[in-house]
Amino acid sequence: MKALTRFSGTLIILASIWLGTGASADEAREMLPPVADFFRNPQVKSVELSPDGEHFALLISLDRRMQLAVGPSNEPHA
Repeated sequence: MKALTRFSGTLIILASIWLGTGASADEAREMLPPVADFFRNPQVKSVELSPDGEHFALLISLDRRMQLAVGPSNEPHA
């Protein structure tokens, strides 16, 4: 009897999750990126970490030119 109660409780939780996703699926479809975004050239290329792990370097596509960006790896907003 205890196993049946546990099973029915699990079934109720799963059913409520499944039924509750109907409205949010339409919202999720609206937030999908356009298909063209998947075929664009990448904006960031060749990410490298220094041997000591203190700095990173990467190539960024900016104004149709590749730019080199270098910064400290321990400060994300630097």
